This record gives sequence, C-alpha cells and structure tokens, in this order.
Amino acid sequence: MIRKLSWEASTARERIPAIEETKKAIIRTDGYTINFNMFSELALSLSIEIEECHILDLHNQLQKIITISEFDFN
Repeated sequence: MIRKLSWEASTARERIPAIEETKKAIIRTDGYTINFNMFSELALSLSIEIEECHILDLHNQLQKIITISEFDFN
C-alpha cells in the first residue's frame, strides 16, 4: 500500500546547509529522494520514498534540523 504524507517545514538557518543535513537524514533512514524542485530562494518541494517502518525515525531526525509540521500517520 502506498501512502502519501505531506509535511510543511521551515528554517531560519542557511538554506544550503539545511538542505544538505535534510538529505543526509533521508539517507540515514533508508529513504530516497525522487523529486526535488527549488522554486525560489525561499521555497522548495521535496518528494521521497521511504519504507513505512522508517517514517517516524525520519520525522524525528528532521525535527532536529528544521521546524516541521506534526507527524500524523492516519
């Protein structure tokens, strides 16, 4: 079964280091970036594939890097 989750995130940190740390968190949780679109200096869209058993771990790791919306897996 495929589920689609949408999270909103933001950060006051410098863009490039925050993106790099986010990419590392995805890799550490066995995720794969399948789509990355940078719309401007302030906005981007990121789509990943990750096994269901790793989603909560990814969310927890992202919370250490960026401000991210609550985890809701219903």
